[in-house]
Amino acid sequence: ANAIARPLDVRLNRPILQARRRGSRWVLRDAAGEIDDDFQALVLAIPAPLALPLAQESPRLAAALRAVRYRSRWVLLLGSERPVGLPRYLELQGSPIERVAAMHSKPGRPSNLPQRWFIEADEQWSLRHEHDDAETVVDLLLDNLRAHAGRSITPSFVHAQQWRHAFVDTPATPAGYSECLWDDELRLGVCGDSVVVSQVDRVHRSG
Repeated sequence: ANAIARPLDVRLNRPILQARRRGSRWVLRDAAGEIDDDFQALVLAIPAPLALPLAQESPRLAAALRAVRYRSRWVLLLGSERPVGLPRYLELQGSPIERVAAMHSKPGRPSNLPQRWFIEADEQWSLRHEHDDAETVVDLLLDNLRAHAGRSITPSFVHAQQWRHAFVDTPATPAGYSECLWDDELRLGVCGDSVVVSQVDRVHRSG
């Protein structure tokens, strides 16, 4: 991703609040007001509920986005100054936790980073605990993680997040159709896992 982005003008932490056409160009607005730039096309690679307000100029794309349905998951982000005692990647069955991944060991990251873990809860467990608060979810999943590690884990930080748009149940394009949506007249596109089912290879091809 860094190699692709290097020659581009990437602007982070600037949520776009409004997108509209002006002649043959797109005009974007953020919290500070209208962005003074010349945008010839607009591609939305964000969850459907976030993309929908920005796609209102195209009734066809807006209708497709309104039809998208998601399944949510609880996830934990956990930091530890001491080894947790688990493999860098682990998938579990019959457990409140479905997947554990070591974020600190991703390629290109320094070897002296403190341990950072991504813990994804099981789908059915997440559904049963959909209305729990974050503190309750932290306690339950942390206890389960300790059981799998077979040791005490004292996090330096831990945060529970209900990932509302984790997996697509009903994508904007049916199976066998295009991997993305495109309005050629408006030069407006939608891609990613609001358009296709949540499979890494299809999301990658979509954009």
